[in-house]
Amino acid sequence: MHSTTQLDQLLNYTLFHIAVCIFLGIAIIATDTCKRLANSVILRFSLSCLFVAGFAAGVIASNIPEATSFNDFSKSQALLFWGSRFWTYGTWQTIQHVAFSAALIAPALQYVICGADAFKFSTRRPRDC
Repeated sequence: MHSTTQLDQLLNYTLFHIAVCIFLGIAIIATDTCKRLANSVILRFSLSCLFVAGFAAGVIASNIPEATSFNDFSKSQALLFWGSRFWTYGTWQTIQHVAFSAALIAPALQYVICGADAFKFSTRRPRDC
């Protein structure tokens, strides 16, 4: 596969991740507003993880236009963020995937452990098991 095609696919993949993080974040906020789950630690954790994942994806996406090839991009020096170079592509990618996975796994585990009752409408503070 040609290197510029790989960069294009990486950009599309990263933008997709940003869109999914935004969509799921909005879904959590809407659920929180409608069902009064503001004190749900799990949903706040998931929302925070989605923010971190979207942020990391944004750093990756903002550096892609400067790259000439995927190999140069993936093995290059640290990515530029607010005028400073913090971490490499591999580190930002790991942050993005771990945060996104944690955002999805946390409520799923709560559902498995506590059942659907953990997500029921309540005017009181919801149970976090």
